Amino acid sequence: MVKNTKEVEADYILFGGGMTMRDAQAKWFLKHLKENYQEFVEGYEGLYQFRYNPDSYEGTYEPKRSYAVKIHKKLFALCEKYKIPYRIKRFIPEDFRRENYLVAGKLLNEAYRLQMLGKAWSNIHWAGQNIQNLKESIVDIAKRGELHKIRNVNDEIESFIKENVTLYPSCVV
Repeated sequence: MVKNTKEVEADYILFGGGMTMRDAQAKWFLKHLKENYQEFVEGYEGLYQFRYNPDSYEGTYEPKRSYAVKIHKKLFALCEKYKIPYRIKRFIPEDFRRENYLVAGKLLNEAYRLQMLGKAWSNIHWAGQNIQNLKESIVDIAKRGELHKIRNVNDEIESFIKENVTLYPSCVV
């Protein structure tokens, strides 16, 4: 699928860790699964932690995290192999926000990757959001030595920013 997606020149692939299940949607799906593919019901019971009951669904909303992480690792590796992004290309404005959006985009992409792999991601995500919403250029903030004043920017993220921010706005990160 990833190879074919690249061959048709798609811009990106967006993926998740599995089907979500709840209420009537879960009952409908499981009824049809039981009727047409009974051999798969037990596997779904394990993934979504329930016992089949045609009258109600008492399982989890998402499959087990270990399953989702396993699928995500495979998809990330395939995206890398076929050089296709796993996120939509972001809008980059041509004003003072340019550098902010470029840096924020890198942080948000990394936060997404970490989240999909079941790792800590929240601080990187919020640092990216806060940088994207700055009312001035991150270049100016970096020149003043005030990156640490941006909410959620810790030492590690500050180092990342310093490596990725050019002090000359006409350059591309």
